Amino acid sequence: MNKKQTTWLALSLLALGQATCLLPSARAGFDLKDTVDTKDNTPVDGNFSRKKFTITGDVRFGYDDNPLAQPDRVTFLNAAGARVTRSVDTGDSAFINADIGASYTLATRRFTLSLSGDVGASYYFDREGRNYDINGALTLRSTYKVTPRLFLEVSSYNAYISQGDYGATNLTGFNTVFGTAGRTNADRNGDYFYTSDSIGLTYQVSPRISLVTGGSFAAFAYEDEPYSTVQDRVELYFSEEFRYLINRQLTLTADYRFGYINYFSINSDSYTNFLLGGLDYAFNSRLRGTIRAGAEFRTYVDARGDETSPYAEATVSYAVSRRTSASFVARYGIEEGNLSTDVTKSDTIRLGINVEHQITPRISIYGGFYFTHSYYDTPSRTDPALQVYAPVNFREETYDVSLGARYAINRNLAVEVGYTHTTVSSEVDSREYDRNRYFGGLRFQF
Repeated sequence: MNKKQTTWLALSLLALGQATCLLPSARAGFDLKDTVDTKDNTPVDGNFSRKKFTITGDVRFGYDDNPLAQPDRVTFLNAAGARVTRSVDTGDSAFINADIGASYTLATRRFTLSLSGDVGASYYFDREGRNYDINGALTLRSTYKVTPRLFLEVSSYNAYISQGDYGATNLTGFNTVFGTAGRTNADRNGDYFYTSDSIGLTYQVSPRISLVTGGSFAAFAYEDEPYSTVQDRVELYFSEEFRYLINRQLTLTADYRFGYINYFSINSDSYTNFLLGGLDYAFNSRLRGTIRAGAEFRTYVDARGDETSPYAEATVSYAVSRRTSASFVARYGIEEGNLSTDVTKSDTIRLGINVEHQITPRISIYGGFYFTHSYYDTPSRTDPALQVYAPVNFREETYDVSLGARYAINRNLAVEVGYTHTTVSSEVDSREYDRNRYFGGLRFQF
């Protein structure tokens, strides 16, 4: 582990430690005898057990038809200056994946705690270059009812992520940085560290009026150039939400958010103000939805000028029956570019849907579909670190599909099979690719 890796690992552990110190349990010394059982409804259980502490392990074998996520074709200029397009042999490989995780839940009348960690590795038998990927994640979530009117929430997510391993394990499904489902554009840029930590306070001013104050910190650190030069950064956010309860089903909201993004090596820092309105609506006991919409106003510190964009986000959760659930997320706004040049923003639409169904107490199936549309549009400029880059102006769509099924043999062992597909359609040939992964294996839980 080099100096940069050590620094960012220490930063992630420090962030988690700071979040932990904020938890009331660290000060109050809750006794385990005061806890109550919480439901652990993981598919491997079927309907066998409820536990506070769980250890899981997975061993999977599979096949990947594009293990390096390479483009289907490349376009270049030949010696005569003419454009030439050639197909690319993306290669394929069988792989083996193994991971182990642990989770702990605690609940009292005023306090809840959920702590989980995973570490996993994948080995590719025929992949060019490095033939393995390593992933790890540590997650903490907690709530505390300080007083009858004051409610505290704390969360921390810290991960080391390898580009090639999403879809085969449960370790790379992080969405906290964008608050929405689906992969981020960062996933194709090689290995990186990521941390995201947040704290929120809800105060009940009156039976109908409440205020929610929040703050969050996120950071990216890539291992490889040029991504480490052009994309290493920290992101800070502050939010204040006013909530008004109309009735038991409907709550109206008004939000103000402020964000500041600081890049380590390039002059692309920015700050953004968000003004949003929205509502939370419970259609019935099984169907709930939220929506926020408004505008974001971004200003670049390097005097590139200001930018105004619409902003919207929505979530819907639906318990179709006791055995079937579905969720939907959508988001539109400005995101960071995560390219190999100093393109630091894209106008992005994200849509996602997940469905889970328990066929029997032992058999469950799941499926997901995510769509991302990104429009990259950044004027050329001179940067002290990167000199001059040409204008970037192109569109790109990403389609992700996942399907799977699990069979719980007993309370400790389950069989799983799955399939994931990714298609990237881009106006830049070198960014287009298709990828299919098939896998099957065993999951252990104790």
